[in-house]
Amino acid sequence: MELLELILFLLVAVVASSLLDQVLHGVSLPLVQIILGVIIALVIPLPSSINLDAELLLILFIAPLHFNESRRVDSGELYQNRFGIASLVTGLVLLTMIAMGATLNALIPAIPLAAALAFGAAMGSTDAAAVTALAKEMRFGRRHEALLNGEALFNDVTGTIGFQCAIAVVVSGAFSLTHAGEEFALELFGGLFVGALLGFAFWGLTSIMRRYGLDNPTVHVVLELLTPFIIYLICEQIHVGGVIAVVMAGMTISLLPHKRTIASSRQASSVWKTLEFVLNGVIFVVLGIQLPSTFIPAIQSGSVDAALLILTVFVLTFVLEAVRFFWILGMDLVHTR
Repeated sequence: MELLELILFLLVAVVASSLLDQVLHGVSLPLVQIILGVIIALVIPLPSSINLDAELLLILFIAPLHFNESRRVDSGELYQNRFGIASLVTGLVLLTMIAMGATLNALIPAIPLAAALAFGAAMGSTDAAAVTALAKEMRFGRRHEALLNGEALFNDVTGTIGFQCAIAVVVSGAFSLTHAGEEFALELFGGLFVGALLGFAFWGLTSIMRRYGLDNPTVHVVLELLTPFIIYLICEQIHVGGVIAVVMAGMTISLLPHKRTIASSRQASSVWKTLEFVLNGVIFVVLGIQLPSTFIPAIQSGSVDAALLILTVFVLTFVLEAVRFFWILGMDLVHTR
């Protein structure tokens, strides 16, 4: 019963954040949802603590959101900016990991460098949901929009491998560059291949269903909703990049010809729009709810000085933004030449 109450509570919070967003002009919806989550955690006693399992988060939230985004992205723009996107998903993520890790270790020496690098790796990947929400509030050029969308879809591989390697160093004290390279190649290229294959299989299945008159819009929408979950679970079983496979499957499906009815297209669009709104909102509200439970115990225990903790947050935010700004500035200078 507590789980049901928590789910209903989060849905109400998501709806409330949408209403507040219409009043607070100039503030992106994810930021409104995070602030609302913080207020909820400080004011309202929740029915139970929220503990997010990383694998469950990837399956329930990241997989369907990435699948939906990849089906709508402009593949031609991504291809034209492929070198810039590759630069962002590899070089920028690694530089962010090193810069953030070194800064955190310098500010709080009690945190080992390997653990600080793991934190940097987690912060190095942009979030597709936040990028999409920001793009609705601000206008970017076509090139920058393609760079942001491409980076958000593909940078999970670098961030995940960097995080895993840093954690391995923390646990075992050893690091193998060869093993890290093999893991990166398997995650990236294995995910791309399997995703394209499964995307083509999904397209073939829907085409066969329509050929034999099975063109029920509800059935096709449910099949679309199941697709990212099935693809991710298959990739987990064969140990390739599940998120990359979901992205590649969505892009493959978008490039293939479709013979949808108007009713089917409208129903699918409406369902995906609702699902995207709910999943995005829940992610950011839960993030806001967890912030006080992260900061308050550290301050109350006295393990970290409150002023130092706040200073660390501001310094790390500045370093993150500075690294990203100068990297993209350098890319723009190269592009104009």
